[in-house]
Amino acid sequence: MMKPFASIGKLKHSLVFVSLCFASSALFANDHWVESENTSNFSAYVDKKTTKREQEFAIVRILKNYVRPKTINEVQKYSSQITSTLYDCEKKIFNLLTIQFYELPWAKGTLIKSYDLKKQNSQQDWSPVKLGSIEEAFMEFGCDGAPSLSITRVIYPAW
Repeated sequence: MMKPFASIGKLKHSLVFVSLCFASSALFANDHWVESENTSNFSAYVDKKTTKREQEFAIVRILKNYVRPKTINEVQKYSSQITSTLYDCEKKIFNLLTIQFYELPWAKGTLIKSYDLKKQNSQQDWSPVKLGSIEEAFMEFGCDGAPSLSITRVIYPAW
């Protein structure tokens, strides 16, 4: 003889399982971003799916989620930015290719401003990668595929 409430218990277990599936899919929606550094101003991530290495060069996409919104032109506010950066692994220099500023964290919401610096860059636009800087961690990820981007000291590039 079947108990009248036995199927309700199974239904509850099924609903819990389905809820966990949805929660885990939301949790891993940004699974291609690898956390690299947390500071008092931002959390930085590198995109492991689009990082490319060819000969002595590497291209790395970097996402920064800011703790407090920043402004462009003293008017437009943004909470995250994505940069594409070209690294010369042998010379240890870097060049910004693109910068995109977004209204919300994780490059969500309105695209506030976008710069395509590839058209403007020349040999003079390369900057040295400073030892112990966050740029060094990004370069190592792109050049060496370093699994850990943890560094002890952060020196911010002048961009």
